[in-house]
Amino acid sequence: MEGKSAPIREGELLLLDVWAKKKTAGSVYYDVTWTGFLGPKVPEEYAKVFGVVREARDKAVELIRSSMAKGKPLQAGKWTMRRAA
Repeated sequence: MEGKSAPIREGELLLLDVWAKKKTAGSVYYDVTWTGFLGPKVPEEYAKVFGVVREARDKAVELIRSSMAKGKPLQAGKWTMRRAA
């Protein structure tokens, strides 16, 4: 990505968004996002945002688990999981 890269420096927030798919029939995408602060102490603002995102993720996962346990799968095209989060 010419013109889109920059050195990674101390004191910055690093976000890695990784996805891939094998070139075989029936394979599925792998998609994960990781974040990290590059320094000795995470700034309070970053910690607060991470906490909000983590809580939303946990609520969405709990909705999926409880729906599946009840035999009620969720439809990905609906806003159900977003509302839960």
